[in-house]
Amino acid sequence: MRLLSEIRKILLEQYIGAITIAFVFVNGISELAGALLKPVTWYVNTPSPYRSVLGGVSDQTNPFHWEWMLVPLVGAVLQFGAGYGLLKWLYLHKQETADTSEIGDDLTRDEASADGDALKEVTVLHEPE
Repeated sequence: MRLLSEIRKILLEQYIGAITIAFVFVNGISELAGALLKPVTWYVNTPSPYRSVLGGVSDQTNPFHWEWMLVPLVGAVLQFGAGYGLLKWLYLHKQETADTSEIGDDLTRDEASADGDALKEVTVLHEPE
């Protein structure tokens, strides 16, 4: 677990994480655009006057294969998922509450939360009206 936290720290401090996340998202957008342009390129490159991406033409010799879009779409979804996972792990990561070692040996976690509640009450009492 310590190794992952060190890797996370390096990725945050060196901006490698931000560059990686941007690269993964741009690559996912590229995959998605490529998948959505496949029917357009097929339509433009098919010389028949009876061409339709949706099919239904009886003398269509070169029908559009919808399975050609499946691999790029799955790739785009996986890349968006990986980018979101990295984004959540690096930047949207919840910071854990203070450990007892950070608070001090003489205070327990319950005493620290009670002190925190007392601080909240004090700040509430001094709010401007």
